[in-house]
Amino acid sequence: SNSYKQNVKKQVSLLKAATHALSNNGILVYSTCSINVYENDGVIEKILQSRGDVIEVVEEDDHHVTFGVGEKTKYGWMILPDHASCLGMGPMYIAKLRKV
Repeated sequence: SNSYKQNVKKQVSLLKAATHALSNNGILVYSTCSINVYENDGVIEKILQSRGDVIEVVEEDDHHVTFGVGEKTKYGWMILPDHASCLGMGPMYIAKLRKV
């Protein structure tokens, strides 16, 4: 529907502005309460397409241990209430970005 497309457009715009405000080596956490892949990894994908020269996804092997819940997606983590490790929390998407 158009509603998620409008959300994606707003989210990309807000996230792009936030990446411009970051200092070098600054960290930005992007999080939504959506299960829509376009609003989650899709937004990160668009940011990497337009700002990939200065923005990278922070991949941490111990990320799952840090959160202790959820499952890995292409660029972040998805916490869903029906996943055993999530203890009823969610939905929540989290991705960590860094300005290089």
